[in-house]
Amino acid sequence: MLVLAALFSVALAKADTPALPEGLPVTDGLSVFLDAEAVARDGDRVTTMLDRTGNENHAREVVDPPPRMPFVVESATPSGFNAVRFDGIGGYAEVASNPEDFDGRARTVFLVFNADDLTSSTYNAAGKLMNTAYTVIDSWEPPEAQPHARYRSSDIWLQSGGVFSVNVRNPAGTFLTAQTPQGSLVAGEYVVGVKEWKGNGDIFAHIRNAANETFSNDAIGGMAEPEGHIHTRFGAAAGGNRNTRPEGFFGGEIAAVLIYNRDLTFTERVDVEMYLHETYLAATSGKEDPGNPPVLDGLILHLNGMNVTTDGNVVTELIDLSGRENHALTYLHDPKPSLPVLVSNSTPSGAEAVRFDGVGGYAEITSNPTDFDGRAKTTVAVFRPEHLSSTEVITNTAYKILDPSLPIDEQSDL
Repeated sequence: MLVLAALFSVALAKADTPALPEGLPVTDGLSVFLDAEAVARDGDRVTTMLDRTGNENHAREVVDPPPRMPFVVESATPSGFNAVRFDGIGGYAEVASNPEDFDGRARTVFLVFNADDLTSSTYNAAGKLMNTAYTVIDSWEPPEAQPHARYRSSDIWLQSGGVFSVNVRNPAGTFLTAQTPQGSLVAGEYVVGVKEWKGNGDIFAHIRNAANETFSNDAIGGMAEPEGHIHTRFGAAAGGNRNTRPEGFFGGEIAAVLIYNRDLTFTERVDVEMYLHETYLAATSGKEDPGNPPVLDGLILHLNGMNVTTDGNVVTELIDLSGRENHALTYLHDPKPSLPVLVSNSTPSGAEAVRFDGVGGYAEITSNPTDFDGRAKTTVAVFRPEHLSSTEVITNTAYKILDPSLPIDEQSDL
């Protein structure tokens, strides 16, 4: 009867698990997708975070020692999504052993979370967001003779000063650690945290906050390939590289967890980050069109992401709101990349923005000497660069230089 009940519970969880949300830009290699919208409960307590990928890597809640189990906080994120709250005392969630999905050199992890406080200062203190443990089996002993096998682990934890840290620990206890700069995190504020265990053994730590600021750090090391997956744990780490007892419990909320079983390209990683930022972190209060700015005298151009002409999500024209009809048409420069696209909930206040790919898409206002000729001009732009490079140009205005010694109709090569 107990076996039948357990099988029924698993089948029910599988049947009730919703599919991946629409709009997720990268699904290739996605092993785990957990969020607080797909959970099994016992009253108000969460018993399982259901994996929406179909891989059944569900995270079951555990209490050790037994305080309150994790529970759902309704409308927890800035955009109004639910989150699972961990008490920082003993509640955590764990995906059981699954070497098929978790063994291998590369892993990219995305976490949408906030932390109650940032008081831990060492690896052994509290604030462990995630731990993945792998067995290291001695070839001269049978597995049943190794109850306390050594293991490799991969961790994500928080440090005082607002530092987001990731590491890999090998069987000898040696650490390879990447840490974002101090101030990357603020207690009680939601962020998207990224940990990448690259195929060459290097690791990468990255934070994108609600204001779309980013903080990153790499560590070069070349750690060994993980194998023999024991668990992947959220809200606690493990007690050492001779046992897997939980310690260092995380206090805060986790709204979403995505784990890919491969390296993502830079473009893929940014696309997933922006999707998570727009979905969970972007407030919705600023979606109304703000209208014209307070100073109208001399305004010859006013463009924004809320007044555009689109073909699907591709932006073909930005509409000038100044009344001067200085509309900006979008173009492609060879080589042919993608045209600029509209991104919803892009700014911290929830407004739309036009995304340029940095390869060849741009927007242009055609010649209008009446508005653009003259000595003075003031330009105000609201923008977010993906990275800072001397080759990037936000705006450019070009003017003819006439040769007064020639009539205009003879100046073909201006």
